[in-house]
Amino acid sequence: AASLRVLAKGKLSTMQPALRAIITRTSPMVLSRGISVTSTRLGRIPTDAEQATGLERKEYEAMAAGIEDPFNMKPQRGPPGTKDKPTEVLSIYEDRIIGCVCEPDATSIVWRKLKLNELTRCDCGHYFILKKGNPINIPLDEPAHH
Repeated sequence: AASLRVLAKGKLSTMQPALRAIITRTSPMVLSRGISVTSTRLGRIPTDAEQATGLERKEYEAMAAGIEDPFNMKPQRGPPGTKDKPTEVLSIYEDRIIGCVCEPDATSIVWRKLKLNELTRCDCGHYFILKKGNPINIPLDEPAHH
């Protein structure tokens, strides 16, 4: 187990030799194994946006590009879906759970599970259909085929 004791005035007394670190105000942290850790600006913690990766990074980039709701989390409003022209819901999966606020002043949500290409009717009479597609405003990377 690594031992580390902090004495008065913030000095390190002991630490495992392999993890001994040298920290100064003018240089990055250098570990004894030869790994250098640097940041864009020394002496500060990176922001969430600077250290984000994957889909989270794409979300930050989309918001910076002016897309306010990259994951389509805001309730969708529009005419109710009919049997001839149902409301299309996109998903990359075979099924998806949606919520229907049946009346404008309703205080509850009616939840439905939609299945791919299957017409579904809510208790209030609105029709929905699940279609294959990207449900968010961020381009998704295609999975790598090995």
